[in-house]
Amino acid sequence: GPAAALDRQLHAERAVPRVFQQRRHAEVEACDLPTGSFILDKEGRSGVPSDDAFYPYAPSGYGPAQPRPRGRVNLLTPPSSVAAFRNGYRPQIALKDAGG
Repeated sequence: GPAAALDRQLHAERAVPRVFQQRRHAEVEACDLPTGSFILDKEGRSGVPSDDAFYPYAPSGYGPAQPRPRGRVNLLTPPSSVAAFRNGYRPQIALKDAGG
């Protein structure tokens, strides 16, 4: 069904075929990303940009707001998900200091 097709598409956007644990990462401008996109910044921090802030991620959850990265970052979120965010989908993310 439609969910299975979407799952296959997202998997194809995430994984490199026939390479175990190899993930696709696109290098993009940080200022172009909508809230919900998961990134890896130049300092090696992973997290979510939101408006003018950046929320670094740790296994214990998202940390407090920091300045949003500038320049190019590695996008870890599949392009189909980013497109959904751009078209109005708002993921539920428990960000500190964000009211979310």
